[in-house]
Amino acid sequence: MTKTLEQYEAQYELINNILNIIDEHKDTNKEFINKIHTLKRVIAKDIQTLRYKEREKDLHTLVETLRDIDNSDLPDEYDYILNSVTNDYYSILIKKAINKADGALIDDEGHPIWEFHDLLGDSGFQVFPGEKDRFGWLTGCVQTKKGYIVYG
Repeated sequence: MTKTLEQYEAQYELINNILNIIDEHKDTNKEFINKIHTLKRVIAKDIQTLRYKEREKDLHTLVETLRDIDNSDLPDEYDYILNSVTNDYYSILIKKAINKADGALIDDEGHPIWEFHDLLGDSGFQVFPGEKDRFGWLTGCVQTKKGYIVYG
C-alpha cells in the first residue's frame, strides 16, 4: 500500500505531538525518545520525497501543456502575456499551465526551484523573472512561441 502525502504529514504531526509530551517528562526512557526522533526524521524525508515527485509530475504536465499552447491556433506573438487570453479553451490551457508552474517551479517557502527551471529550459521553454524586488522574484514567466505565461 502506498501512502499519500497527507498520510505522511498526519504521521509527522502525530510524532511531533508525542515528542512535545515526552519533552514535558524528561525522565522518560532516552532510547525510546531517540527512536521517536529517528522516526520523525524518516517521515520528514518521505514527505520531502513525495513533494519532489509531485513537483516532477507537475513539471511533466506543464511541459505537455506548454507544447499544446505552442501547437495551438493562437497567433505567434512572442511578447504577448498569455494570462489575458479570454477564449474558453485557451484560457483553460493557460490556467492549467500557471497552476502547474506554481506547483513545479516554486518550493513550499516561495523560492524558485532552479533545477526545474533548468529542466523546463532544456524542454525549450525559458523561465525568467517577471517582477522582482530586493528579496528576489515576485513572479516568474515562462516563454512560449505564442507569448509568455506569468506565474507565482
